[in-house]
Amino acid sequence: MGAAEDGFAVAGSIAGQVTWDGDDGFPFVVWNDLAVNQNAKLTLTPGSVMKFNDYYDTLWVNGALVAEGEQARPITFTSIKDDAAGGDTNGDGGASQPAGNDWDSLRFGNTSAGSVLDHAIVRYGGGDWYESVYLATAAITLTHSSIAHSGQSGLRISDVSPALDSNTFRDNLTGVWVEGNAAPVLRQNSFVGNREYGLRNQGSQTIDAEDNWWGSVKGPYDPSNESGGLYNPDGDGDRVSDRVDYQPWLAFTGLLYGITVATGSNPVQSLAFAYDELNRVTELSASGPVQTSYRYTYDAAGRLTAIGPAPGQPGLRAVMEYDANNRLTRLINRNPSGSVTFDDIRAAYDKVGNVLSDQDANGATTYTYDAAYQLTGVSGPGLNQTYAYDAAGNRTSKGGVTYTYDAANQLLSSSDGWSFSYDANGNLRTRAKSGQTTTYTWDVRDRLTRIDYPDGSFSAFAYDAQGRRISRRDRQGTTTYFIYEGWNLVQEAASDGAVLANYIYDGLDHPLAMNRGGATYYYRYDRQGNVTGLTNGAGVLVASYRYDPWGNLIATGGSNPNLTNPFRFAGREWDADSGLYYLRARYYDPDLGRFLSRDPLHLTMPGANHYLYAANNPANAGDPMGLDVANRRWWQTVGGVVIGVGAGVIFIATAPVSAPLAAAVGATAVGAA
Repeated sequence: MGAAEDGFAVAGSIAGQVTWDGDDGFPFVVWNDLAVNQNAKLTLTPGSVMKFNDYYDTLWVNGALVAEGEQARPITFTSIKDDAAGGDTNGDGGASQPAGNDWDSLRFGNTSAGSVLDHAIVRYGGGDWYESVYLATAAITLTHSSIAHSGQSGLRISDVSPALDSNTFRDNLTGVWVEGNAAPVLRQNSFVGNREYGLRNQGSQTIDAEDNWWGSVKGPYDPSNESGGLYNPDGDGDRVSDRVDYQPWLAFTGLLYGITVATGSNPVQSLAFAYDELNRVTELSASGPVQTSYRYTYDAAGRLTAIGPAPGQPGLRAVMEYDANNRLTRLINRNPSGSVTFDDIRAAYDKVGNVLSDQDANGATTYTYDAAYQLTGVSGPGLNQTYAYDAAGNRTSKGGVTYTYDAANQLLSSSDGWSFSYDANGNLRTRAKSGQTTTYTWDVRDRLTRIDYPDGSFSAFAYDAQGRRISRRDRQGTTTYFIYEGWNLVQEAASDGAVLANYIYDGLDHPLAMNRGGATYYYRYDRQGNVTGLTNGAGVLVASYRYDPWGNLIATGGSNPNLTNPFRFAGREWDADSGLYYLRARYYDPDLGRFLSRDPLHLTMPGANHYLYAANNPANAGDPMGLDVANRRWWQTVGGVVIGVGAGVIFIATAPVSAPLAAAVGATAVGAA
């Protein structure tokens, strides 16, 4: 090997047993072909990148090529123009863009048995020999890999019958071309967006291609019974040809490709998702009241490094940096052009991962913990508070206020004059001070259904069969209905069916935008996933929020700080009437730092304290479902739009919405890939 422009130039032939370690980030660059001789073996380590210089360059495998990557560190074979893998290898500053036919192929000869492509990516090939990967008569292992963007066929198979499992053939002229006496067996593969055929059989055998995804729940396009089997003219997935048994096909593979929220039969808000070869979201496009396109960027370790609108699109841009332990150390929020910086947050951690400080434009906020990692103090701009706990984790003091509890860990009183009572199931029944009592009512499933306030007003709540809150009556008597995609609130409606607001998301409790009153606003977040502000389409700050570690609001700002917006601390819904956060299974009181009711599933250990929020460590943990402690590393889950039902269509009645009707609102799977 010799030095190349930001890589190692390789050519000629390999004899013997050779391992090339590409984990240092430098690609291997093939110039004028490379051959693995018969009885030789080339092993590439996870994370390796091999690039090919031009249209004719080929890797000839007559011995064994073992390219076993990992899901987070695949092995990539690609064009020298592909800066997304191995950097700017040709040193042109990104001036040239990769495309199909940039290089030739991986060619496995008759003596290449024992070769493996697992968690490998092959893209932008198909040059001189018309395919990116060619199998002659030796069966290789081809699993969990992606063959994409070929100018011709992605994979061509001649006179051999390998088992192809869990691969993706995407954006090739033809995904898989079969000829001669080949009879491969294909299972759990995805054929998506191949321009002429997903699978084309030019050979003599019938191909077993059951249980594959063809890009649509309607199955592959078989316009004139070409396959000789099922006639499927309505299929709008990739096309199949002669003698292909493709039924049954997969209805979806778990990657969400689209969501449509509709009123009656009329689409209101739609989302479309694009993915890379590692099934990570690379783009989210919204049409409807919210119209924008967000793009997602990852580093070599698979960490999300940027979220932001595509050029010319509205939104908010976030840039992330990490330490060697994958902890978020810097978060920058900017307007779409990057000309205005709203936040530049830097975080430092202790050896176990608890945050010690957050530094932003307001100054430094520091945190202290006890031996059980419970938060004992916070100090910063507008914040100076201490906390203490008993052996069961009950908060015994907050600054100068002290608290008392019974043996069931139920809060009884506080030194500032509050008293509390509970029902037989441990749900908070009353909260009183100076003769003023607030009363809480619960249903048989221990869900909060009503709050009566001292002035005679009340709030009321209703839920669907899954436990999602589907309506809320506020103290002024106005009822709002809530419509969901999974566990995310995507639309609010009035009693007459009028749409009040639409929301789009890229992860649980991570809304990107809200459309309300004909205007669209874009959310920004801090390290913990708290909503810290909304900007308008011009990138101007409209509302901003600051919290203490428990979710108490300590400051607001912006041109319209009273903008109606339900999402605040931890990305959850805040009820202004009660001061409570709705955490799905339960309601959380940020002033007390605890839930109003016990954990309904008792997921914590028997005898443990079932009222605690985030194990008393809210600076690092949360409880989005109200069921168990979870970390608040939103940057590790955003972009992972993977669910079990594919895309959803949600219908809202156009007539006045009643509670029973709202309870019937649901999602229907319409397809995913």
